[in-house]
Amino acid sequence: MKIGNNGNLVLGPFDESTPCLMIILMNCQTKLRINHLAAVKSVAILEKLKRFNACLPETSKIWGSWWEEFPIYSFRCRRPGQGRRRATTPSEDRYLVLTARRHRNMNATLLQQHLRSATGTTVSTQTVRNRLHGVGLYARRSMAYFHLEGPGSRNNPAFVHESVRFGGGVVLVYGGISIDGRTDLYIIRDGPLTARRYRDEIFRPIVVPYAAAIRDDFILMDDNCRPHRANLVEDFLFEEGIVRMEWPACSLDMNPIEHVWNALGRRVAGRQPPPQTLQKLERALLEEWDRIPQLVINSLIDSMPQRCSTLLAVRGNHTPY
Repeated sequence: MKIGNNGNLVLGPFDESTPCLMIILMNCQTKLRINHLAAVKSVAILEKLKRFNACLPETSKIWGSWWEEFPIYSFRCRRPGQGRRRATTPSEDRYLVLTARRHRNMNATLLQQHLRSATGTTVSTQTVRNRLHGVGLYARRSMAYFHLEGPGSRNNPAFVHESVRFGGGVVLVYGGISIDGRTDLYIIRDGPLTARRYRDEIFRPIVVPYAAAIRDDFILMDDNCRPHRANLVEDFLFEEGIVRMEWPACSLDMNPIEHVWNALGRRVAGRQPPPQTLQKLERALLEEWDRIPQLVINSLIDSMPQRCSTLLAVRGNHTPY
């Protein structure tokens, strides 16, 4: 018995078929990688050979065990060692998981920095998330909860204090600056800022009286935020006779109030103890806004000519401001 050129089984003398058949079975039994065509031919041969098991007792055990595992052996195409190396080692993975469990308020960026400082390994924030997701750790959303103090205080509003866990919460504010003056800081509550709210809550009560105090020298400068450039706001400014400066897109380095916001954020972050609730954060913003020296604001506004000259010199590219 031997194998023909077309893959069919040809009966012949038993001693001539033994080497050829045993090569096929040994290749499959030792899990060597064979291509798909050879695997199909081998299955066809073994299906025909199944009828002649009585004539080949020495191969029946090999044939039986391999036949059950053929789908596993025949379609393995990846060799050991192939593929991109993992960015982290198992010990680094354990370090990320332990750090995340010990410090529940850490995000992927902070964990990335801790891993780099501890092991010298730099990975992306997505890699950090993948390692945490692999053990069932996911990001948590901020949620409000209440402290109850004293017996019988469950339904007493005097003993209920709202706070926010996991460092959540955002406060949106509006403020204006000018030479030797500034507006009051306005806290924007109850949802996002729309064009209608921008007109009714900011322009009418804050900007219009401030412009009237400065008189004809007043020129409004704001960015290209959608509520700022809405038609409703444009019509209101035209009716009030307020001149607005045209503002190029992506020009934060040309707006001096960005430096004021930076100074305000540093002052609030440096308070001891830091604000723990939104109410305390609002109060801290209002207090620190009034404490910013007017000399700092005047110097930022006086730097506008130099800012414009620098921007022209670099042809609109990055400036150091």
